[in-house]
Amino acid sequence: MSKPSIKDIAKIAGVTDITVSRAFTSPEKVKKDTREKILRIAQELNYTPNLSARSVRSSKSKIIGLIADDIFNPVYAFLIKELNAIAEREGYSVMIFNTNGCFSSEEAAIKTLISYNAAGAIVSPISDNLINQAHFERLIKSSIKIIQFDRQFSEQLPGVFIDSYYAGELVGSRATGNTLIVGGPRNSMITRQRINGILQKLPEDAIPTVVYSDYHFEKCCKILK
Repeated sequence: MSKPSIKDIAKIAGVTDITVSRAFTSPEKVKKDTREKILRIAQELNYTPNLSARSVRSSKSKIIGLIADDIFNPVYAFLIKELNAIAEREGYSVMIFNTNGCFSSEEAAIKTLISYNAAGAIVSPISDNLINQAHFERLIKSSIKIIQFDRQFSEQLPGVFIDSYYAGELVGSRATGNTLIVGGPRNSMITRQRINGILQKLPEDAIPTVVYSDYHFEKCCKILK
């Protein structure tokens, strides 16, 4: 089976070849609905733009990507609101990817941002386990400016993080009696730091029970049930 082409995407999307090409080379010039439709079809066809051919373009697109594990989290909702306000003021557009804790969705989001020649990316990975993060190597090797948020996938990149151990201490100092501690995945550095902080500051009358679950809200609920 031959590789999908721009013509294939254009035919399915009901647009011209030029519009499809522009969606990848100058996405800010394509209407949002049309751009998202083209992107969705490209992903379904597993289409990858010729990045080497596009490398002659020195300018970046006016796109900033946000890759988040679960935008149900109010912290991410606040981030999205502020990011959109600042981006609009500076003449940028924001592309939001909600990965739902899915590795393949995270990988596809990275692939999409690279294909769009995005100017920047704010990334909150599905896991802060620094092992087996090979799918981020492609993003790191691109020219996209990257900021990690909440969770870390590289020790060499800038990021904004919570002091998880201190946060745990603050929570633990307020506990009393039978205390259920719900953490994320057992192999998560954030989970370990927060739980250790909680246990360190628990009052003597507190009886802790620790349950490891998942960062994703719906998966966490299923585990708790």
